[in-house]
Amino acid sequence: MFFVGGLAATYVYHASPKSLHGAVAAVQNGVRETGRLLYSYAILPTVTVVLLSAAAFLFYRGYKWYRKSRQEHQRQLMQLVDQITDVIRDAQNGGIAEPHVRDL
Repeated sequence: MFFVGGLAATYVYHASPKSLHGAVAAVQNGVRETGRLLYSYAILPTVTVVLLSAAAFLFYRGYKWYRKSRQEHQRQLMQLVDQITDVIRDAQNGGIAEPHVRDL
């Protein structure tokens, strides 16, 4: 079978080399266009979806970190206010002078 195929290819090449070159060019163009098609409709959209998903995930994590940081700051502020209130309350009851806030 291989021998017959080789004979047929040799015959086509010698009988009409232009048609063989045209067939090779057609195959090359087909491969090139298939690559472009895959890139345009498979690879590029997949990469775009992955990048957008990663950006959304990073935005979500950043917002979550920001919210947690704000809550921690609010908790620390409330704790400081409670400490100041306790110092003032204790100073009034015991007659001790109240320390300045910066000394806490």
